[in-house]
Amino acid sequence: MKIHGRQELIRFRTRDRFLINSLLITAESHRKEEILDIPILLQIHGQLGHFLARGTPRLLPHALVERGFNTMSMNTRLAYAGQITGQGIFDDTIKDIDAAVEFLTREGFKNIFILGYSLGACMAAYWASNREHANVKGLILEGLLYSSPD
Repeated sequence: MKIHGRQELIRFRTRDRFLINSLLITAESHRKEEILDIPILLQIHGQLGHFLARGTPRLLPHALVERGFNTMSMNTRLAYAGQITGQGIFDDTIKDIDAAVEFLTREGFKNIFILGYSLGACMAAYWASNREHANVKGLILEGLLYSSPD
């Protein structure tokens, strides 16, 4: 698998000051406008994961860029099993996704798709059921639970 040259480690804070770490990988282009026109997939991992973990969180961003997408893989407050250690509460992840969407919008991305897998799919579905954003064009949910508690 090709490792792409246009990669940035990004850090930003949520409204409640929680620090979010993410990896932004964009398609290669000579013009920023071209990059911003390409859809970007905001990836949200499952529990016990983080964007440098083995498997999907680490490999999928590069595969998406090879297929013509931009991608930002983010750690939520549930990264490294935050819920188990007391750092993360599921309902608060909505603030994490808000901050990521706001960051991407400030950067100029207008075609944002949220890709969640496993517990990340639940976070994405929860976010979408509580929020609307003109730049978020859709959800991609893999391994979503059939139902979850109210």
